[in-house]
Amino acid sequence: MQHFSPLALAAKDSIDPSVVRYAGGEFASYIDSDSAAPFMTGLHAALESPLHSSQVLNAGVALSNVVALVALSLAQSEDEAVDLVKGSIRRTVTTTFPELVPPEDEKLTAAAEAMILRVFGTVTSEELPDAIDGRTLAAIAAYGDASILLADQVGLPRPVLASAIGQAAATM
Repeated sequence: MQHFSPLALAAKDSIDPSVVRYAGGEFASYIDSDSAAPFMTGLHAALESPLHSSQVLNAGVALSNVVALVALSLAQSEDEAVDLVKGSIRRTVTTTFPELVPPEDEKLTAAAEAMILRVFGTVTSEELPDAIDGRTLAAIAAYGDASILLADQVGLPRPVLASAIGQAAATM
């Protein structure tokens, strides 16, 4: 079982890079599992750690970093990754996880996508959500799980994906 112990402690800064890197590595480790929803499983574990209320932003940044890395792994470039998140991944999310990301909830979709796409520098500060809450964390996890479904369909081996993304998340 993975440990999100740094997320259980009060945050010293609103965004703590060392906590984000650690949590990103933990979220990435869930990719290499038999779970059809590894990011939701990882989010559940983070919430059980228990997640300190001051660490929600760090958890959201870490989770969205890892989801962005999965999208980049599926694409040929950052531009294609942006298109993939806004296209195929969004369609997969809203059809596979409509209870988490209802197709008509444009505000939730925009918040989750902004957190993911900020990694590629395509989001302005005005587009980022004012706050990260449980629904936004769940939506980001759903985008990650949709990305994993696509990775499984194209035959990307999860152990390789988990290792590469874990290493990349540790340096972000």
